[in-house]
Amino acid sequence: MFLYICKPPAICTVVKRNGGFFATLLFALLLVSPHLQAQILATDSIQAEQRYSRIQYFTDTYTNQLQLVDTLLQHFEVFQPTQKGNFEALFLGNSGQPHAPLVFNYERQIGFSLGWRQFNRYFIQPDSVRYFYSLYPFSDLRYTIGPQQEQQMGVLFSIPISSNLNITADYKRIVAPGIYSRQKAKTTAFASSIRYSTSNQRYQLLGNYTLNKADTEQSGGYNPDVYFRNQLLNGILDTLVTPRTIIVPHLGTAKNVLSQKRAFVQQTYSIGKLYNFFRYAGDTLPPKFPTLKLGHRFVYDNQRNDYQDTAPNASSYYPNFFVSTTQTRDSLSTQLFDNEAFVAFFGRRKLTDTTGYEHTISARAALRHQYGRIAQTAGVDTIFANLIEGVPQDTTFVGNDTLRTIESGMLVLHFENPPKSKINYWLDASYGLWGTYQNDISVSGRLFVRLSNKIGWLQAGGTLQSLTPDYLTNFYFSNHYQWNNPNFKKTNSLQLNATYYNPSF
Repeated sequence: MFLYICKPPAICTVVKRNGGFFATLLFALLLVSPHLQAQILATDSIQAEQRYSRIQYFTDTYTNQLQLVDTLLQHFEVFQPTQKGNFEALFLGNSGQPHAPLVFNYERQIGFSLGWRQFNRYFIQPDSVRYFYSLYPFSDLRYTIGPQQEQQMGVLFSIPISSNLNITADYKRIVAPGIYSRQKAKTTAFASSIRYSTSNQRYQLLGNYTLNKADTEQSGGYNPDVYFRNQLLNGILDTLVTPRTIIVPHLGTAKNVLSQKRAFVQQTYSIGKLYNFFRYAGDTLPPKFPTLKLGHRFVYDNQRNDYQDTAPNASSYYPNFFVSTTQTRDSLSTQLFDNEAFVAFFGRRKLTDTTGYEHTISARAALRHQYGRIAQTAGVDTIFANLIEGVPQDTTFVGNDTLRTIESGMLVLHFENPPKSKINYWLDASYGLWGTYQNDISVSGRLFVRLSNKIGWLQAGGTLQSLTPDYLTNFYFSNHYQWNNPNFKKTNSLQLNATYYNPSF
């Protein structure tokens, strides 16, 4: 179990123990110095080092490629989600507030995409849900206290019911009041997962439920004259005489809530002979992998965005008032049903030091079908009812609930070799066969070469895409903004990247 106690800008305290939860929590609360650190002792009676090496999990639901739990302290002091990764993200000055990439990256995937990505670094993404494969329970607790009563919490528990059944829950929470008025943000991310297989390991069931929610106050920006006068006075006196909360924002009652709910179920059946894959020396219950696997996955995805302002007339921030001048209540919700049937092939190679085998290559072909419904208020012109072409419309609309649908079928191909190989490569290709995303294409690949720890590693990759724009790029209607662009052409993009790693530095 890990317990992180952080009080920036001081160094965080890390407690890493294998005792009971309440004993560890009591021990952590008794700590008074924010500079203490603890590591696993060599005299640990329960052989923690050996235990941690046997706690493994996977996030790739196709290959089930196992990973070890990261017990390093490297970068543990970086608690702000927007600062993690190779490149930081620009955000609105407070944890939990919307962010945008500082380095351009076209993240659009083939298929339905609503277009909201401003909270992705706070949320649990589908490809990061963990499925543990271990006979040992595992817990990871993190708690961070920041300035202005900012708090961040992370709780992960994984419980092995048996060798064939494992249940995991992951919870993350950010509450940050901010240092300016109307800057408060609250984000919640929760994921529960289950991994079940029959005793012969031919049938496997994977499932998860994910809930992400961002509740943020909207300021609309601040008066620059008041801001600079405030900062100048504080700079001259070298102290915080006038707090930033006295700077009046453009919006006083605006609020935005974005929620995402996702349910995932995948069933697979292995055909042919099964081969042992030993995770460690003396593994008595090694996972088994086939050379051919049939599978089906189902995803239900629901998103909803609500924006409200109970006093929109309080400022001149909004350019238009299409529906109401007294209050703003905009909403948009989507439901997406995603089915995929696939067949996967795995190569194998006999290990020289054991009687087991390991993967050599993995190939997959799938047919995917998406059906989605988008519910949003649409504006109907009160005078011309949008019927007279070429005649300017008035600026007052009646809001009517509308329902749009999307449907499409896609072909998906994938090929890769094991990630731990000295030369690792993978290739993804998807093509829209019919429907809303017909003739959309996405091809991406990566090559990773491990030269040596002294010389370093090289990685090169590329993505070629021709995709239908995000839904929000084409259609949107609210009390203050509207557009309708049904004839936008596909977005063509080519992205190339190269990276050099040197673990010695």
